[in-house]
Amino acid sequence: NVIGIEFKHNKLNGIIPDSISKLTNLIFIHITNPIFENNKKDSNYIYHISHKLFEIASLKEVIIKNVNLKQRLDTFLYFTSINEGLEIIDLSYNSLVGELPDFSALHSLSELNLSNNALSGSLSNLNTLNNKVLHIKLHNNFFTGTIPSINNLNSNLLSLDLRNNTIEGDVPSSFFSINYFPNLKYV
Repeated sequence: NVIGIEFKHNKLNGIIPDSISKLTNLIFIHITNPIFENNKKDSNYIYHISHKLFEIASLKEVIIKNVNLKQRLDTFLYFTSINEGLEIIDLSYNSLVGELPDFSALHSLSELNLSNNALSGSLSNLNTLNNKVLHIKLHNNFFTGTIPSINNLNSNLLSLDLRNNTIEGDVPSSFFSINYFPNLKYV
């Protein structure tokens, strides 16, 4: 009946195996900030997390940051379509590569943090996020192109962080309309 896994500031390494899917009551998993001996970053700490993690229907929060996943984001998040109840995804500081996937199956998502990775491509899949999303953090990646008009996020979006990418062009005029984004606090 495990409902949460929290590994912070530990010397973990290796693989989180497929057997994690047997934890059918798991609500959250938080794995962050491994400790390094002699202040030396070991590039081989957690390097693979099974996609089976996302098949756990009860899972609401996935916070796996600064563990050097080095996986393709689209392959990793492909399995989120199985779990519509995910509310928080934070995969920041993981050397993830690839483009933004389609998020349309994530009906409950409220926070998305994919900052400080090596993600690239366009931001067009922001349009597939639901209107419950409050915070989007995509800073410090390699996204290109323009900022799409994301009118579907209008009612609840509080922050959108796109700094330190290579996006260009005009900011959509909807960002400056109180009618579209009445709660927006930070762009």
